[in-house]
Amino acid sequence: MKKSIVLLMLVLVATLVGCGKTEEADSRTLDDFVNAFKDQGYELEVDEPMYSSINAEDGVIFYIDNSPVKIYQYKSSKELESAKKENDMMAEWLQNGKFLLETSSSEAEEIFKSVK
Repeated sequence: MKKSIVLLMLVLVATLVGCGKTEEADSRTLDDFVNAFKDQGYELEVDEPMYSSINAEDGVIFYIDNSPVKIYQYKSSKELESAKKENDMMAEWLQNGKFLLETSSSEAEEIFKSVK
């Protein structure tokens, strides 16, 4: 009887902990963003920026009309928000879920925002 109650309590706790996760899984990748630019007719030479310096998990850099476009990927939007709090400069950069855009190109901003 005691074992049944303990087991029931464990199942209940595990269920409640699982329900506490409110952030939806973001299955998009950096390739999705790069492909969005390619779909708009841009020919890109993609490289890696120093993404670890802003606590990102991954990143890409390419150029549009000699203007750098950097897209950073974080493990979650929550981690991205935490990184933005640590670096005031990042507060101005555009966010799309767990991805962050660093650029001065308005064209790049529009394409970045369009990726769903």
